[in-house]
Amino acid sequence: MKRILISHAIVSVLIIIILMGSSCLSSSNNGGNVTPSPSVQSSPPVNVNGQGSNANGNGSKVSPAEIDNSVANADTAMIFKVDKEVLLRNKGAADFIRILSGLFRGGDLLRVGQQAIAWVTCPDGHICPLPTGDYTDCCHVTCAEPIQLGPSGGSETRVMMRKMDLPAQERQTVEIAELRIRQLGADDVTTQFLIANLYSSWKLTEANQEVYKLSEQLKDPAAQQKLDKLYVPMVRKTGDLYLKLDQKVSAEQSYKKAVELAPGARDEKEEAAANVSLGQLYEKTGQKEAAVDNLQKATVLYEKQGEVQKAMQTRRVITRVQRQ
Repeated sequence: MKRILISHAIVSVLIIIILMGSSCLSSSNNGGNVTPSPSVQSSPPVNVNGQGSNANGNGSKVSPAEIDNSVANADTAMIFKVDKEVLLRNKGAADFIRILSGLFRGGDLLRVGQQAIAWVTCPDGHICPLPTGDYTDCCHVTCAEPIQLGPSGGSETRVMMRKMDLPAQERQTVEIAELRIRQLGADDVTTQFLIANLYSSWKLTEANQEVYKLSEQLKDPAAQQKLDKLYVPMVRKTGDLYLKLDQKVSAEQSYKKAVELAPGARDEKEEAAANVSLGQLYEKTGQKEAAVDNLQKATVLYEKQGEVQKAMQTRRVITRVQRQ
């Protein structure tokens, strides 16, 4: 009799835990009301960090791959393709602007219009189609039909191997993700960036060739005009891909190029991010003085922009470097 009662108690506890977990995923964020633009019907803002739900109500939280917690990439998603009307209000700005692509940072407000979709890449390693709604956060996105760029349980250390040598199920997962990426209809440079990201996240030997292809495409003068506001971020993120492949020299070259290009693009936020990326690379390679120099430049830029949290995060990295 005691065993039966204990079994019933355990089952009851498990049911309560499951119900509590479900309620966390489906809870909505009703804060941050905004005045709708005349051409777009407003919907409640959605916090897309795992606490909100999609407009279609059937979103599922993605199991994160290798989450990028660097200061440069934290709270930043890349909007690389939109269908129909998508508006963005940058942090501190009074008005929305219509966009075809761009970066979606913490503090921004993204408004996806009726029957529109904004395709974004997220720091936790997946591509997400954001449907109609207002979005106030861009990390840990809850979305329907995501394209996972890396293996689930991405914290597991993987060795480099050829795609053909992957276990059959993993190889099929990679091939399906690659097919879906190619079917998105993004421009050729962005498509190559996503494929290179997929291969490097899976630690495939072929990633070396795919990242090299991306680097060559970015050297084409037409790429800057084609990518517009995404050009400098993509140059910087190419450095991230090289770093995943442990090609530190190539990563440094990409980061330096981003630092050089950012002022001309009049994007101080990206200039700060590029300096952080370079500084954290120098930290990894034991170049303390160079690391502190770049991180201090980033801190000044973040403070100038009023990015208090980013400035504090960068100072913590500086302190960590100086203590090594």
